[in-house]
Formats: sequence, structure tokens, C-alpha cells
Amino acid sequence: MKTCRRVFGLWFLCATAAAAQVTAIKAGRLVDVDSGTLLTDQVILIRDSRITAVGKSLAVPADAAVIDLSAMTVLPGLIDCHTHLADGAHETEPLKQLTKTAAQVALESVPNARLTLESGFTTVRDVGVHRAFNDVALRDAIARGDIIGPRMFVAGAYITIFRRCRSPHRHRTGYYATVGFALRRSKQPVAGTRENPLAG
Repeated sequence: MKTCRRVFGLWFLCATAAAAQVTAIKAGRLVDVDSGTLLTDQVILIRDSRITAVGKSLAVPADAAVIDLSAMTVLPGLIDCHTHLADGAHETEPLKQLTKTAAQVALESVPNARLTLESGFTTVRDVGVHRAFNDVALRDAIARGDIIGPRMFVAGAYITIFRRCRSPHRHRTGYYATVGFALRRSKQPVAGTRENPLAG
């Protein structure tokens, strides 16, 4: 557990220092995934939430906020390409999702976002929710700084086919904020693809 806490230093502490325009991170060890090596005594300069320079003995601007991870290991943020962060608490019974309000599910999703970031994943692709556009709301709340979480790429009201999924709730598409709707007619998927961009 101590090792995990040390390793995720870069992505979590950067979020807390986001208010500073320039941030300098002193990394005792830095995983270089391009070369497959472990670098030592590195400085990471971040300006306006973008990494601008990485190297040994880099000059640190006088007005920079300094995060000292000299005794820790830093690695690039991980990316998870299949998540359901915005689907609330994980239930063993999928149909229980339909007994909750959209607000319940949204609030249950807040811990999911924070836990994912603290586990080292700075970007996720959220591939669908039971309550349409909860994922859009979660993504936007993280982007505004209202809650802590990874950068999210979301599906919105995902488009699926009727009675072909294997799950017991296969007729639910997550299209509406209450129950959802089935894609029974050919025009409905077209309507869904038009509404998704409007919702963000």
C-alpha cells in the first residue's frame, strides 16, 4: 500500500497544485516509458496544466509551486479505455439501477472518479451509463474542478441494438434520465446520434 501511495504522486498532487500557473515536481525516480528506463533526480515543469519540460537539474522558476517527491517514484498517468464511472455504486443485481434516481446515481459516482484517479488513471473512456448523460455531468464537474477525478471521454446516450445484448437489462439503452428507451424503429438511432452532440 505504501508503494502505491508513493507511485501515484505526480497525477494526484498536480491536481492540488492546479491553481498555480507554474508547478515544478522534483522526482527522485521517474519512469521513462519511451526508453524503458528509470531516471533519477528529475525535475518536471508544468505550465497551465501542461508538462513543458522534463530533465535533470532544470532551472525552477522563482514563482513556481514546488512539489517535492524526491523520495518517491513518479510515472505517467495511466489510461483506462473501458470504464463505467458514472453508473454509481457497483451492484451485483444490474436491474437495481432502475430503482434509483439519476441524482442518486450521480452522487454515488463521485467516489468512483476520485478512486480511479488515486489509483493512477488520469484519463478514462467511459463507455456507457444507465442514466443518460450522467457521464457528461461527471466529466464536466471534474473539468470545472468541482470534484476530483480523471479526464473523461464519455459516450453520453450510447447507441445499441434491441434484444442483442447478453445482460438481463438488454432492452435498456440509458437514453433517457428515467428509464431508457428501446431502439425498435430505424429512426430512433438516428435521433440518438443527433441528440448526443447537443448534450456535450
